[in-house]
Amino acid sequence: LSGANLKDAHFNNADLQQANFTSCNLYGADFSGARLHRANFSRANLEKAMFTDADLSSAVFDDARGAPKR
Repeated sequence: LSGANLKDAHFNNADLQQANFTSCNLYGADFSGARLHRANFSRANLEKAMFTDADLSSAVFDDARGAPKR
């Protein structure tokens, strides 16, 4: 998925462990309840993205814009 435009995408409760979202546009994406263990969000645009109850254990947010507070 690296570099994809996934603006406003819905990933509710999805299993996205180890997914590569490097440099993706994830503006407004909804990851509520998603399993994102070891997902890579480096250099991604995460402005207005929602991570309510998501598993972000060991996720990478290097240089991501709008990364969730951890």
